[in-house]
Amino acid sequence: MSDINTNWLIENFGDKAMSIFDIGCAAVDGDAAMFKQLLPNATIYAFECADVWKERNTSEAKRRGINYFHIALSDSNETVTFYPSATYNGETWPYSGSICKPNKTEVPAGTFVWGEPQTVNTMRLDTFCSTHDVTPNFIHMDVQGAEYKVLSNIGNHRPWAIWAEVNEFENCYDTNTTYTMFSQLLQDLGYIKIYSNNIDELYVLNKLTVTPYNEKQK
Repeated sequence: MSDINTNWLIENFGDKAMSIFDIGCAAVDGDAAMFKQLLPNATIYAFECADVWKERNTSEAKRRGINYFHIALSDSNETVTFYPSATYNGETWPYSGSICKPNKTEVPAGTFVWGEPQTVNTMRLDTFCSTHDVTPNFIHMDVQGAEYKVLSNIGNHRPWAIWAEVNEFENCYDTNTTYTMFSQLLQDLGYIKIYSNNIDELYVLNKLTVTPYNEKQK
């Protein structure tokens, strides 16, 4: 589950009929379901491309009233190779993976082992938004180094706030980008960073007035 402080979300956006994109959701009954429960006025769009989650997510999304799409959001509309995680520190771990190729080095918290690569469909964020006539108000994303790819084609579909994992650009995958490039992209798009724990960061549009963000209590 995400470390985002959902009280901040509720305080700032809880009374609004907003659209939430949970990109790289793994299990739909995780963060996507949490957002649906805590923000009942919101419409939830969940995205995951790992085959291991397809059947479960399709049924759970229908049961929970979540819009599920078995695709990877990226910077192209095509098919690409997805690298799913198999184990983490020796334990079964289907919760990770990326469309960026693993570089097989150790990461600070431990070591991943990847499973067999899969061919998955990708879609640009602006293409998805235009096709489905929706603009996200909040994006929650964990796509293991592909965050820059997703947001580089956001176009005019800019949410009020973005929560993104930022520690995998150079650690674990060959992303062809860096954290500095990602940070500059968000700045160019009109966002300011209001929180960072060196793993996840929260950005809001610089024209938006929000309450101060306090770290989630463990």
